[in-house]
Formats: sequence, C-alpha cells, structure tokens
Amino acid sequence: MKINLELIKKKSEHNEGLIEELEEIALHQLQIEKIEFINTHCKNLKILLLQNNLIEKIENVNCLKKLEYLNLALNNITLIENLEKCESLKKLDLTLNFINICTIEKSVSNLKKNENLKELYLMGNPCSNWVNLKHYVIFELEQLQVLDGCDILVSDKIKAKQEIDYVLKSLEEEKKKNNKVEYSDSINERKKMYEEIEKKEMEKRNDNNDSKKNEKKKLSIYTSDGNIRQCNEGHYKYMFDEHSSRKYTFLKIYVPKYLCNSLIKIDININYVRCIIKDKLFQIKLNDLILTDLSKIMRKKYTGELEIKLRKKNYRKNKTFEKTCSNEECYSEVWPNEQNKNVFNNAKKKLYKSILSPTSNLSFLSSSHPFHPSYFSDSSDSSDSSTSSSSVFFNNQKLNSSSYKEQKKKKNSSSCNFTIPNKREDVYLMEQKQTTYSESVVNQIPPLEKILKADFVE
Repeated sequence: MKINLELIKKKSEHNEGLIEELEEIALHQLQIEKIEFINTHCKNLKILLLQNNLIEKIENVNCLKKLEYLNLALNNITLIENLEKCESLKKLDLTLNFINICTIEKSVSNLKKNENLKELYLMGNPCSNWVNLKHYVIFELEQLQVLDGCDILVSDKIKAKQEIDYVLKSLEEEKKKNNKVEYSDSINERKKMYEEIEKKEMEKRNDNNDSKKNEKKKLSIYTSDGNIRQCNEGHYKYMFDEHSSRKYTFLKIYVPKYLCNSLIKIDININYVRCIIKDKLFQIKLNDLILTDLSKIMRKKYTGELEIKLRKKNYRKNKTFEKTCSNEECYSEVWPNEQNKNVFNNAKKKLYKSILSPTSNLSFLSSSHPFHPSYFSDSSDSSDSSTSSSSVFFNNQKLNSSSYKEQKKKKNSSSCNFTIPNKREDVYLMEQKQTTYSESVVNQIPPLEKILKADFVE
C-alpha cells in the first residue's frame, strides 16, 4: 500500500481532515513499503507511527522539523539514516528490525547530530546479540537518557568510557564473524508472511461485504401502507421540537464528535427529513409543512452535534407572490352581498359628517372640488332631479370615496398582491388607486346641501 492523500484524510478524522495542521498520525499495519507524501504535506507532524509495515529504508522525513516521536518497529530496516535534519526528534523506536553488527557503527554515527534524542529502542535486532552493545551506544551518544526502556545512569557512562578500547576490539571481531551472515532470507520470509495475512484479510472483507449486500437493503421513504417511514438505525440520540417556535421546527442529532462530514448525507423534504449517517438511516416525519429553501443545516465544531433548522410553511408572516386582480374582481371579493353595501353607505355618511365638522382639515381639497367650503358659496340651488343623479353617481363610484390617508398608503404599495399561505381561500387585499376626473364630470356633481338632504332624510 502507498501513502496518499485519501489514506491520510481517513486517518486524520480527529483533526477534521485538515492535513496541513496535523500533529499526529497512525499508519501502522497497512503493509506500507515506502515513506512518501508526508514530507511535503504534513510538515507540522510531531508524532509519526509507522510500526508493523514493510518499510526497508528511512527516507523523506528531512522536512519534518517538529517531529518528536518516530516509531518504525516491526519493519525491514537495516540502517539508521536520513534523520540528521529532524532537529526536534526525542524518541526513536526501531524494535524488531534488521540492523546487524555490520551496520550498527554507521547507524549510531548518523544519530550524533540529533542532539535532542533522549530515548532509543534497538531490542529485537540482530545487533542486540552483541554483549557490549549497550556500552558502545552510551559512549557514542552522550545525549541519550533511556536505552531499550532502561534509564542510563552516571555509572553506566563512566563504565563505558573506561572499557571503550575493549568494546571497539570486540566490535571488529563480531564483524568478522558475521560478514558471511545474510538476513535477506528473513526479510523475504517476513514479506511473505505479511502477504499471506493481507490475502486472508481481503478474503474476509469480501465475504463480509457480500453478506452485508445480501442482508441489508436500502429502506424506502414510505412503508407498505403508504405512510412516511420513521426509523433510527444508528440509535443516535436526537432532539425534535415543533412547538416551542411558531416560525421554525428544530431537529438536533448527537453525531459522534470526530465523524467526518463526508459520511453524512441529508435530504430535506416538505414533510420529512432523511439523514444517512455512516450508511445508517435516520428518518423522521414532520407534522408541519416546511419551506426547504429557507431551511438551514449546521454542525458544531467542538461537540459535533448536527443541527437542522426548518422554516414552517404556515407561518403567518411568510409571503408568497400571487397574480394581480382587476378592480372589478377586487370589488366583487370585498362587497359580495347587500349587507356589505349597507356597511359601505354608513361609512360614507360618517365621512360627510367629518367633513362638515369645524375641526376637519380640508387642505387636501382644491377650491374647485365640490366638497370644499368655497364651492358652497358660489353654488346655487339645483332641482330635485340633481339629487337622484347624485345618488346614482356615488353608487357607481363607491371605490373612490375612501379617506385620504388610505389613498396615501395605497400609493406607496406595490402593484402586486400578497396572500397569507395558511388560509385555504385566496383572499386578495384590495389595492385602490386615486382617479382623476375631467371638469365636465366634476361639474355634474350637485352641491353638498342637496346631497345631504337626499341621503340623510329618514
């Protein structure tokens, strides 16, 4: 297996998939044959775990300036190298590798530049069979404090300096003895062993996948009865609230904190919410219809909770666009029967009384208007026929007799009408426009005194 972007993202779920800020990663038991990709994309690493793989050479770790702990136990390494630029390295584990007596001298000399190295593990290597290995390593690496899990005492350092001549002679003798010994067979045997283990694991995975495919089928949205299915396969804790707010419906699912967002799929419909979390279905029915476009999905960074905020469709302040209607249609909707017409006539009489009151403000009327006081002084008495014509005129122009304040509000309103969606019937709000009449029409209107006599006489 190779180290690539997908593998590192899977192993960095605890850091939300942020590779550049990654400080620790575990890539053990993955049959990795070469160290790569980490050198350029994970420069902030402090802990790198690569034990139980098939790595034969230490390489591509020079740029890891912040690396403090490197674990390469149970690999096929024969020489310690390429660690000079790892300035912060404090602990190095090379247990059960293939560092022999011929390469130990060069391996130890390559670690002299790592001044911060405090712990070193070499147990299980062929070189560990040499009796004087401990004294040799302590003498060459003065910065060490722990060797193979044992603390290095001051007495051990003194004894290593005293016996260094004898240790070097024994090292040369051991090299001559072990020149003919080759460890390639043992390395190949380990590779074959790992290959067999990998094959068995792949067969088990394939069998499990086949059995899962046969057993588990995707659940549909609706049951056999036609009702919306409600289920929680992952047994996740959740909180569902439809009554605390008139405007929103709240759904909170307590998802695991370090679960990657790519494993969560959400489908919001008008009357249900469907979530697939790690191939496990969570579906719940909504009693109130919602607006999918105005719904929001959030996930908390520190707790991992999944929050879904659903906007209710029947909320009164929701506005939906509807087509405009003509004045005749609006008139028929507002005044459908004779009772409403009587209400309109009563409102008209109240308007006339307010005009005649001395406190009324008539600045909005022009001097030529028949309702203005100046018009009454110039006007003369008309015949009784004018009273009948005036009543006909006002019956035909009922929509134009509303107050000035209402007309001013209607001017600023838009031409389109809005309806409240929670009502089943489409009741349009009446929009009234101020109309202007020509002088010929205005002159036909009789004086106000005659109108009052005709309308208010009981």
